[in-house]
Amino acid sequence: MPNRTPQPRRSSQPNATTIPESETYQTLLTHAQRRTGGVPAERVVQHVLSVTQGGDWPVQRDALDAVLRRFASSHIDEIQIVRRPRGRLLGLYATRRRGSRARPYRTLLRRIQPLDGSCECADFLRNSLGLCKHLVAVLEDAVSKRRRVGVERHAVAVGGRRQALAWINLELSTQNFELQNARMTA
Repeated sequence: MPNRTPQPRRSSQPNATTIPESETYQTLLTHAQRRTGGVPAERVVQHVLSVTQGGDWPVQRDALDAVLRRFASSHIDEIQIVRRPRGRLLGLYATRRRGSRARPYRTLLRRIQPLDGSCECADFLRNSLGLCKHLVAVLEDAVSKRRRVGVERHAVAVGGRRQALAWINLELSTQNFELQNARMTA
């Protein structure tokens, strides 16, 4: 069992998550290799260590296993993206199982590094992992597109300034996918 090491710190600033090259990190990384689809295993392990901050080895290992199950489930359940943000990678997506007629889940990708997003599905709302199979599908799609087009890593660039999506009394219409009362802030 790996030694307990200093835990990562998470802040609201991009690149503020610092993960030491520890035995825990290396062991989790080895376990995650070739199981995270198109998302680099390093990012997944960094995310797990950030959400299990202060936890011991069994908590970190179990959290990684839970995240890896969501990666597998995303493929097994054939989660597809039925709506994307126009002209950018970050933003609101609509996701559901391939062939399903059910209303799609609204899945928001805020940042790729460090991983940051949300989904309205029950799994995301109940777990404390910060990921669900819908967000995994969106993340894999965004990471693959980013590699092809070389898009900026951390935020949507608008007018040369970095922007972040701020939720102000968010209202999502059940009839369509339009956001109301959301605004971009610098």
